[in-house]
Amino acid sequence: MQVNSQQALAGRSGSNQQGSLQQGDMVKAKIVDRKSDREATIQVRGRELTATFENGVPKEERAAIQVKEKDGDRLKVRAVQEGSTNRSSGGESRSFEQTLTRMNGGERPSAELRQAARTLFDRGIPLNQESVQHLRRHMQQTPATQQAHMQTVQALASKKLEVTPKHLQAVHQALHGGSMSQALNQVAQASGAQLQPASTEAQAVREIAQELRQMLERGQDPSRVQEALRNHLTNNAQVSQDMARSIERVLAQTNQLQTASSERMSEALRMLEQASSRGGEAGRILQQLLTGGSSDRILTEVQQLMREGNAPSTTVNEALTLGRQSAKLQQNSGERLQQLLTNLDRPEQAANLRAAAAQTATSGQTTQSLEQARTVIQSETNINQAIQHVRDQVLPHVNSSQMQGLAERLETAETRVSEGRELSARKILSQIVEQTSSSQPASSTANAAAYSTNEQFQVNAPFESRVLVEERVTERLARLTDDFAAMRRDTARNLDQAARLIQTEQRAALPSAQQILDSTIKNLDRQIMRSDMMMIADMKTERQMMQASAQLAEAKKHLQRGQHQEAARMVREVQAQVERMSFEPTERKAKHFLFNDSSNQQMRAPSAQSANQQAAQVFQDVGRLAAGQDGSARQMFEYMRTLGLNREPEVAQYLAANRETATSSQDGERQRNLKHVLLQLAKDELEQDRAEKADETLQDLTGQQLLSKEDNGSSMESLFFTLPVLLQNQTEDLDVYVNARKSGEKLDWENSDLYFLIETPKLGKTGIHVEASDRALSVTLKNDQADFEGKMMPIVEKTTRLLEGVGYQVDSIAYAPLEGEEVPAEAVDTGSEQKKEALPIFTEKGFDYKV
Repeated sequence: MQVNSQQALAGRSGSNQQGSLQQGDMVKAKIVDRKSDREATIQVRGRELTATFENGVPKEERAAIQVKEKDGDRLKVRAVQEGSTNRSSGGESRSFEQTLTRMNGGERPSAELRQAARTLFDRGIPLNQESVQHLRRHMQQTPATQQAHMQTVQALASKKLEVTPKHLQAVHQALHGGSMSQALNQVAQASGAQLQPASTEAQAVREIAQELRQMLERGQDPSRVQEALRNHLTNNAQVSQDMARSIERVLAQTNQLQTASSERMSEALRMLEQASSRGGEAGRILQQLLTGGSSDRILTEVQQLMREGNAPSTTVNEALTLGRQSAKLQQNSGERLQQLLTNLDRPEQAANLRAAAAQTATSGQTTQSLEQARTVIQSETNINQAIQHVRDQVLPHVNSSQMQGLAERLETAETRVSEGRELSARKILSQIVEQTSSSQPASSTANAAAYSTNEQFQVNAPFESRVLVEERVTERLARLTDDFAAMRRDTARNLDQAARLIQTEQRAALPSAQQILDSTIKNLDRQIMRSDMMMIADMKTERQMMQASAQLAEAKKHLQRGQHQEAARMVREVQAQVERMSFEPTERKAKHFLFNDSSNQQMRAPSAQSANQQAAQVFQDVGRLAAGQDGSARQMFEYMRTLGLNREPEVAQYLAANRETATSSQDGERQRNLKHVLLQLAKDELEQDRAEKADETLQDLTGQQLLSKEDNGSSMESLFFTLPVLLQNQTEDLDVYVNARKSGEKLDWENSDLYFLIETPKLGKTGIHVEASDRALSVTLKNDQADFEGKMMPIVEKTTRLLEGVGYQVDSIAYAPLEGEEVPAEAVDTGSEQKKEALPIFTEKGFDYKV
């Protein structure tokens, strides 16, 4: 799979702004063509210009120049000596030091300023009086070490960014500012909102769910997994009674399915044993249906044995039907349990379960009170006690809009009793109870229980689809299901065509086959990262599509090497895999999708919302996504969009589109990101403290975008992000550095270099360096704790399986200390023996964390 460069559009616009030279700029130039002693064609930053040299054209192929005058593409320049000499062929010239001193207002520049200016100049960044003054003021006014200042300048130079106060401040804040998570929390609290991490209960439930899911993956019997879950619910004080009741209700439904499965299988075995002497042997074969055996083979063998035993065909058919139903019931039971554990592993879904349990408990209490009231009205001999019971037990459950009317009717019943009309009073009491009952909302839980008791319905339809049909299926969801089916059909057809072309081994057909593979890979990648289908698909489907993309890329390499049979075999395997893909939105995913849909309704009128309301919504989105990452590529992409790291390209695309046809929800979605909210909060003059924190976080995000800007003219791309992530109910900063090859506007995920840096509560500061070469990974884990390797072993094993599941191969895993390496002499003050962490710094080839 290839990854789109998010900053491509922004990068192109930034480069265009920097392309022209201005009067006073000092920059490096290449002498392309000498026309005379004083005139030559020069190349500056990829652009050819005609230049007239005041002091004669230098003899060297490359020279430093200062622009004295500019007229279109014609320049009048002065050669600048980069060394200590101050003469060149053709006349007098100033040295670099002299020119820099003049740009600094005649004041001799400090060693730090000279080093910074030289770094920018050597990387082709034009220097002028304005940029030098910006650089000097930034170093004087920004409290930081010399090393930090130089890293900021190196990053600015590596991305070829113009030297402006905004760029310097943003890049410095991104690299050396305070914790983005802490600043974000302060802004959220000042806005009356908060980054909502998972509660202690949700975290405990997630850990339980992850442990039990691993038990299922290892092949543990589902009944043992259920028993382990019940033990956790009983012994874990962090799990509330509401959550335990909700989980226990699902487990009870699962047990009902298992019981029904056992009963049907027992009846089938009894029928087979009574019908023939071979019935016992046939029954043992039939039971293989419950262990995942091939149903066609098993049923055929049973029929053959029963025919040999002269068993009646009707009895055999009834027994086989019961066996199939038993297997289906057991399958639904396992799916129900798996779905429960998946939901519990999601903080937002666990919250939904807890809320549903609380609502169900309240609904159950109301139903119980109404049933008791009916019994009292019919059996209580003292009518006054019946009236008092209705007043105490029924009226508290009445809607406020109906309270006054029902209270008046209760007084009417008392009046009838005083008149000696007891039967009429009882009738009024019954009417009050029935009216209260009819005003209660329908219980979806009761409906679900009704479905659970209908075993035949459970055989014919799985639980997840039933819940969706009842509560959550929308027209859009159905349309996306159809879109997935069409995508799967078209992909399979294209792969079949490509395989046929490859198998012909005709030279003329191979380019067409390669073109089909390229378009199929691009389509799969686009579906993963851009389509709404992946927002509601499960992780299994997403990983299958990523595996298909990776295998097709490998097949294309075999084709280019002339290994036609191997390429055709891999294409056929992917075709079969695609044809087996299913897209059946689960309850969890549908709820998540509709949650976003309801959020869109809030976005349809963004102008009607206050800045605080918009901020609260976005902060909740950031907190939810920071807590709910589960390895989904699309989920991570949406998280970065929510942070606003892709805001400018999306705004440009919005403005370039036909705005008259854009809907208000699309405009609202464009504004629903953290950077847009911070821009609004930073302008608030009434909340000065909040505005300052918002501006600080805004600078951090802007710096990340600048450091991730596309580098035109280079085959490599470097990116930098700081992402808030949830660790033990606290948000921490995860710094992500990326170096990757690029092709056009895409990054090659198979050949990339990544470095992750995070400070965890238990392990302290930890670095993870990942080198990918043709999908083969070399991983280095860096930490200074003595027992670090032992602590990481279980996590490494789990992560290795996940990486292999999406097409990577882990070749090596190494451990190394994070700190203790000496800083180069030129990076720190003279005489310093300071040690440093192995932190990435930006260089000409991207970031480099080595010292």
